[in-house]
Amino acid sequence: MENLETATFKYKKDFSVFLKRELLRRSKKNSSYSLRSFARSLEIDPSLLSKLLNGKRSIGHKHIDKLGQKLGLSLREIESFKGLQESKEEKDFYQLSLDEFDIISDWHHYAILEMMNLDYFVPDLKWIAQGLNLELGEVEESVERLKRVGLLKISDDGEWIDSSGGHSTHILDKNFTSYAHKKSQKNILNKAIESLESTPIEKRDQSSMMVTTSPEKMSKAKEMIKDFRRHLTAFLEDTDDKSAVYQLSVSLFPLLEIKNRYKKTKEQ
Repeated sequence: MENLETATFKYKKDFSVFLKRELLRRSKKNSSYSLRSFARSLEIDPSLLSKLLNGKRSIGHKHIDKLGQKLGLSLREIESFKGLQESKEEKDFYQLSLDEFDIISDWHHYAILEMMNLDYFVPDLKWIAQGLNLELGEVEESVERLKRVGLLKISDDGEWIDSSGGHSTHILDKNFTSYAHKKSQKNILNKAIESLESTPIEKRDQSSMMVTTSPEKMSKAKEMIKDFRRHLTAFLEDTDDKSAVYQLSVSLFPLLEIKNRYKKTKEQ
């Protein structure tokens, strides 16, 4: 069966055709799946979606951006539908935007920069690929990407220099930066699941807790988590033994919100 990636490649010049194919694909998997169901998943009015699918309403860049993100397309896939034909300056900026999106959304870019702090770091693409369990081509592309956006410099004598200062360039607009961060968190959570299965417990810490509280406390809680991350990072980096790279992930999210339900009960 044709998957989303294949459909994206095959119909990248016509977003309306791509949407039709995606609706058909979902309908085949679930006979009760309808245009209204599709519209709900895309957070768009069903009548507007029908017009877009039937060519009664043109699909502008704004709709391609929004619907493409809802469908989980990458920035490159979304922009391919928009068919940009720009000047060299605009193309250069566009390339940096794509690079920035990939750097934010893919964990291994920051892992490469962090690996450079290892006592035994070897500035060799094959060595990095083996250490991160990546394909050599992935590492080659990632290194070139880091160089293009100025986060990594390689001197004439082969010395690798981390010029990121711990930060990325963030030339993306707000919506795509947020989208890239979401994809990044998904990647990190998947890596955490892999670690749960493959890393001995003495080399990791993965735990959780539930607490009943008020949503109003979340703002302060997020500040406390940020402070905790910074203090823990400072503690971990204060060592002469730089022999491992670790990933810290902290999640705080609601399982159940009872405030509105409680108010409704009181009113009744």
